[in-house]
Amino acid sequence: MAKALFSKFSSGTDSNCIGIVSTSDWSTAESLVDTGVTDVIEISDVDFNNYRNGTSYINREDGGTIASNSDAIANETQEDAKKYMEDMKDWHKTVMATWIADGRTYKISEATTWNSFLESWDTSAITWPLDKTFEQYLESISQDYVSPLQLCL
Repeated sequence: MAKALFSKFSSGTDSNCIGIVSTSDWSTAESLVDTGVTDVIEISDVDFNNYRNGTSYINREDGGTIASNSDAIANETQEDAKKYMEDMKDWHKTVMATWIADGRTYKISEATTWNSFLESWDTSAITWPLDKTFEQYLESISQDYVSPLQLCL
């Protein structure tokens, strides 16, 4: 089973999701999780993939129940799609650059490769899909990526 990581110090009705870890990465990531500040809850591999590719969003109610929201991407115009995709690209670049600059070792090879791709990726000629998440688009062109959620340990 994959894992979802939540802050123990969240207040209000929802806890902050600080990351997700795949079943195959848990043995490596487990030692990085600070159990004093993080709740670890098992999720299915299907849910992990949905959170990773942006087709579902994760939140947690105070009672410990995880609620997933599956909001479909519905960009009204090509301008909306372009803005959404560029914002997502910028978010990924920022997280990868920060991870690398902080000297983190978990998934560093994948993060470095992904960051290099993002830095050189010219998206100006792309007609962005109106019905896909950024990550689904990457999957459709067979591009490997690291979700920022996978690095928030």
